[in-house]
Amino acid sequence: MSTQRTPHERLLMDPGWRFHRGDIVPAAGKTQSDAYSSVKTGHASGPAGMNWDDYDWRVVDLPHDFVVEGVFTPEEEVSHGFLPTGVGWYRKSFVLPATDRGRRLWLEFDGVFRDATIWLNGHRLGRHSSGYIGCRYEITDQANYGGENVLAVRVDATGLEGWWYEGGGIYRHVWLVKTDTVAVAPWGVFVHAEVSEDLGTAEVQIQTELQNERETMAEAEVASTVVDAEGEEVAGVISVVTVPPGESLTLTQEATLEQVELWSVDRPYLYR
Repeated sequence: MSTQRTPHERLLMDPGWRFHRGDIVPAAGKTQSDAYSSVKTGHASGPAGMNWDDYDWRVVDLPHDFVVEGVFTPEEEVSHGFLPTGVGWYRKSFVLPATDRGRRLWLEFDGVFRDATIWLNGHRLGRHSSGYIGCRYEITDQANYGGENVLAVRVDATGLEGWWYEGGGIYRHVWLVKTDTVAVAPWGVFVHAEVSEDLGTAEVQIQTELQNERETMAEAEVASTVVDAEGEEVAGVISVVTVPPGESLTLTQEATLEQVELWSVDRPYLYR
């Protein structure tokens, strides 16, 4: 049996979170900043820490909106649906195989409303205040390989960004991304096409940013494939490139599509 691992994995982290509605007061003698906000050394306490007992917290799957679960009341904000907002805590435990050691690991949050502070294994990864754009944190150095990992998220939905119902909670997907130490950069692919309607062709330019986190030169083979709306391969190109240690490099590849189909409102044909 082959032991070769997939060089790039993107795993859905939506099932099996523990949820608590309402904030949790830090232990006596600690301010909230000391306990939760400023911790960077793996010693966060309370629900941000490794050993907090969340057994009686409710189990939820993402996406999740805790505001919509509230009781309508005329005392609440009229433009946000007469529902109380507030603070919620989420925690999730997961195991990483020991074979992940030596890879680069990331957590991606597609959307949290709003003002989210995120910890892994008691390490504060960061704070993300916007409810409408995602965030991404590398966890390579904070991960526990071959054992349990604890992810904690504090969500403060009391702040408003619009004049409409906005909800509160981790309302989009969460992903665990694993890559090699030589990999395509996050959001590192850009595609541009010049279409010749007279010839029925399209000249496609593919730009791929590669990152080399190693201390030595790395040779990488980059294979780019274009498929049509039916999933059939219509173009492809393979290039070999050398990336200097600790640096990024952008590779440009070109391919020609014959008998190209154009997108329109009536026929939204898409290549991938």
